[in-house]
Amino acid sequence: MKTWNYGNEIPKAVSYSRHLGVPVLTLNYNLQEVNDEDQGKYRWDSVTLEPGVVDYGSIVAAIINHEYGSDSMQAIVNNYMLDPDDADAIATWNTMQLFRGYAKQIGRDFGAGKLDDADAPKSPFEAE
Repeated sequence: MKTWNYGNEIPKAVSYSRHLGVPVLTLNYNLQEVNDEDQGKYRWDSVTLEPGVVDYGSIVAAIINHEYGSDSMQAIVNNYMLDPDDADAIATWNTMQLFRGYAKQIGRDFGAGKLDDADAPKSPFEAE
């Protein structure tokens, strides 16, 4: 089950800690404004990679796997393959593809240094 982080301040996109002297990357993303008086003004997702892991593929996989566990991903693919004309299967497939593109953009932005002092990226699902 996915657990949201809540707070009244927008978190930075990137933070580092250390484990036995090795840097550990945490990425904050999927920022949404919720204005929940009990939880806070914002909510967001976070993934923490294994110590020393900071490559594009690992970042993208961690974000996608956090949002869509292997069972969910398999169900989405199988439902779409079973009936590619089914409106629900198409909508779920398109949402998953949108999120995959969002995760890849975060990976590219991290690699280009664009997230070094940036706020957490906003959710791809919120209206602009």
